[in-house]
Amino acid sequence: MGTFADPPVGNPLLLVRGLLNPPFWRLLYGMLDILIPLWVTILLAVLFRR
Repeated sequence: MGTFADPPVGNPLLLVRGLLNPPFWRLLYGMLDILIPLWVTILLAVLFRR
């Protein structure tokens, strides 16, 4: 999840954002890791089909 070394006491919005952001970015990068090779293979297939 996140780092709990020094939690931002007094600002719950920062705490919520700190908890929600890292999994979201990890999920986004995971989707990019899946989608980019997929698009590359589709583009190569289209190019070599000509």
